[in-house]
Amino acid sequence: MTAYPSFVPPATVKWCTRSGLKHGHAITLPAVPGTLLCSRCHNRFSMLLAGLVHSWPILQQSVMRASSRVYRERVGGGDGGASSDAGTFWNPAATQVLRDITEWAGSLVRAVHHDRSDVNRWAWPEPFLRSTDPTSSGRYTRPQLPAGDTLAALAWLQRWHSRWLSYHPADGADWLDDLQRLSFGANRALESRPVQRITLPNARCQRVIEETDLGPILCEGQLVAVVPPPGDDTDTVVLCTLNPSHLVHSSEWIHLDLTR
Repeated sequence: MTAYPSFVPPATVKWCTRSGLKHGHAITLPAVPGTLLCSRCHNRFSMLLAGLVHSWPILQQSVMRASSRVYRERVGGGDGGASSDAGTFWNPAATQVLRDITEWAGSLVRAVHHDRSDVNRWAWPEPFLRSTDPTSSGRYTRPQLPAGDTLAALAWLQRWHSRWLSYHPADGADWLDDLQRLSFGANRALESRPVQRITLPNARCQRVIEETDLGPILCEGQLVAVVPPPGDDTDTVVLCTLNPSHLVHSSEWIHLDLTR
């Protein structure tokens, strides 16, 4: 099995930890020695990761779209953007899942670089990083993660590190759970219909995302009003385009700066 840091001992479970679980499989299957998962789950990890690589550009295209269009292509095989034009149709579910995937992929890239001692001999998959060294004979240079390039990160993880990740004796099962949740979220986002949004000038999200010794760090994403279509009884909501899970309660609307 691929080597892991000395502080991560091989798993000693006899059966796959996803056996009998709703999000796993009904039957009890033996775990691959030294890991937490069965061979079926290891294969599923690679398949789902490849599915995210395939669906990433489709998710990006679905962020802003015409109201009558629904992206039916399923997942299986800066990211969420914002527009200042009033009345733009927006898919907040796609924005949120793109953000979640980016954060998850970044954490895995950091884990690989920190814990995998042989990472430097694995190059970026074509076409993300072609060597410009004339002496390399078409080979690739050392892998360097392009800042903000989530698609390249996903492809790199899937091509070179999928087995290492799923076989991880401590975190492989949790990473598969995350991957399954993100794939489900991507499917839901591609099926969701867009909503009409109106940008609120100068209104920024004040949600605290981190406390530091120098004070809190605020989200500061652009706030928009999401207006329900005619005939829909749901209320208008105000939320953040950077992180749509940041909702502004109606009691706080009076404090928003709407001056241009």
